[in-house]
Amino acid sequence: MTRAAVYCRISQDPGDGRVGVERQRKDGLADAEREGWTLVPDISGDTFTDNDISGDQSYTKRAAFARMMAAVKAGKVDVVIAYSQARLVRDVRMFLDTLDVFSAHAVTFRNLTGQDVVPGESRTMPTIQAAMDEEYKRKIAEDVRRAKREIAENGQWLGGRRPYGYTVHKPSPKTPSVLIKDKTEADRIVSWAKDFLGGRSLNSIADELTAEGVPTSMGGRWTAQTLRQILTNRVYLADAPAQWEDILDAETFNAVGAILADPNRRPKKIGARYPLVGVLYCGALQLDGTACGARMKSRPTNKGGRSIRRYGCREHGTINADQAEAQVFDTVARKADLPRVGEIIRDAEGHEDEEAQALRVANAVDAGKLASLADLVADGTLTPDAVRKAAAPLKNAIASREAQLAERAGRSALDRFAGRVVADWAKLDVEDQRAVLLSLVRRVVVGPKVAGHGWHPERLTPVWRFSALAAIKWPEPTEADEAEQERLSDEYRDGEDLAQLRADNAEADAETSAAGMVSTL
Repeated sequence: MTRAAVYCRISQDPGDGRVGVERQRKDGLADAEREGWTLVPDISGDTFTDNDISGDQSYTKRAAFARMMAAVKAGKVDVVIAYSQARLVRDVRMFLDTLDVFSAHAVTFRNLTGQDVVPGESRTMPTIQAAMDEEYKRKIAEDVRRAKREIAENGQWLGGRRPYGYTVHKPSPKTPSVLIKDKTEADRIVSWAKDFLGGRSLNSIADELTAEGVPTSMGGRWTAQTLRQILTNRVYLADAPAQWEDILDAETFNAVGAILADPNRRPKKIGARYPLVGVLYCGALQLDGTACGARMKSRPTNKGGRSIRRYGCREHGTINADQAEAQVFDTVARKADLPRVGEIIRDAEGHEDEEAQALRVANAVDAGKLASLADLVADGTLTPDAVRKAAAPLKNAIASREAQLAERAGRSALDRFAGRVVADWAKLDVEDQRAVLLSLVRRVVVGPKVAGHGWHPERLTPVWRFSALAAIKWPEPTEADEAEQERLSDEYRDGEDLAQLRADNAEADAETSAAGMVSTL
């Protein structure tokens, strides 16, 4: 009995009509039926399908492809069917890596429009085809970049999400889109700028818009961050050679920008209440028996108007944030002030001067900022492109500091806090808390969900930066610490609160599972 998995993929499907992948599905299923092969289905259907996803994306970003490869490694597949080699992958290196996995598990690649690849046989022509696919992809990308440059140089709109304050008009399929001022929305933007310069907060403006039922350009809810993005977007200045009307004059735009750029203004960051972002990693087991390894992000839920803070992995559920943070503080942060901990870190890293210490602390802070940026994509506040632009200087700065640190020895980043980490923990901002934790551990792994209700401390396992740190015992919790733990545990002992918490946890896990299923469809 030959077991076959059908893989379907198309790079772009803006309307989510699934016409392209459906054609591939029918061809793949028909081929399997002709050969009399037994179908290996995916969890979401009879084929493994990644719709609207580029072929040069990594395996981790193609959920169906990752599940198919896990099935291959588990010995559940004998043949992988795809409409063409380019549907499987468009990158030479990734293609050869994929064939290596197929060969190791005696899996044949069935190419419906080209040469099949059988384990042990020549890969010459398929490899040449992979190189041609990759060059085709590069050529298309270059053509698109050149066309966008020409559009920008002519002052025309490049396209993308509609800017609030304008409507987008496309005269014909072959001509660039045109921005036309929407008077109602444009007047609102001018009013927001004047109110802000008059001392009104962006949060107050956002709350008023939400109360009045005014939608954003995407139909969403207003936030201070959304207003900030609008009031600092140069599209509203209509700089030359832009061929659309401006909404804000240069004096107003620059005045607003100067206030928002003031370093003394420290607006509360979205995701700032989640110090373990960048620290917690999912340790749930996957189909191939390996740990998930995904970074756990903020996954708050809302029930009856009550916000519930949670950390979660898209595929494997969530955990309560209060309990996780209390336990990580108790098992990790408590060690920060012990003299022996500082000695171990200094002995392991060597002895840095003050400049090197500042470099290491700055890297920990920037790493925390990168973690917070990821949350802005998750909740839809920023687009992936905007986050990539914001992350680039942070990554460059980190790389530059690491190059400098490579030539020096180092002192512990904990020295910055002068032995008062535990006493001042609640006063530290999120980035400092994260920096402390990451100076002690590489990560904290969240194990698979344990049967039964309530908090299970054994799920959280610190991966210490240095093995000697794991052996250090810290002082017993103080009465105040025990009182805090008692407060966090009260809801589990009270019958009514326990029932509520169980419902909250079940709902949160269901929402996470549903999100994971949707992401694979």
